[in-house]
Amino acid sequence: MFNLDAININIAQMRIFIAVVEANSFTRASRLLNMTQSAVSKNIASLEDYLGFQLFIRDKKHLILTETGRYLYIEWLDVLSHIDQSIDVAKSLQGGYAKNLDVGILSTHKPGAYLYPILEIFRIINPSIHVHVEDCPSEEVRTKLINGEFDIAFNVL
Repeated sequence: MFNLDAININIAQMRIFIAVVEANSFTRASRLLNMTQSAVSKNIASLEDYLGFQLFIRDKKHLILTETGRYLYIEWLDVLSHIDQSIDVAKSLQGGYAKNLDVGILSTHKPGAYLYPILEIFRIINPSIHVHVEDCPSEEVRTKLINGEFDIAFNVL
């Protein structure tokens, strides 16, 4: 059943929560998010109040993620990843550019000889696109390309 009350949790709160978990600190998360520490604390307190349970156990020197907080962290990472990916795909469908380029290469080849020089030029021309290169056996490269896990694959004859 669809819970209409869940709509009251917004994406910004989810991102703030994830930043606090990854920084293991409200202060460090606030710097990463370019927010005040009190704004980050208020967002987390509001989120905890809305959810009805604690996400963190706080003491003066430590910030400990609760079991329910750990669960939401893992789930929300996945949700936000899907949201970001869907926006990238929608932009590319509209003629924009995706933020990521996943490249597959055969593990038997030496990418330094042909691929890395090309990627350096690509990165200069397209600094906002993150390029991820993964080397794999040929069958894995083929499977990942077919499944859409790679945007492009290189094979040197």
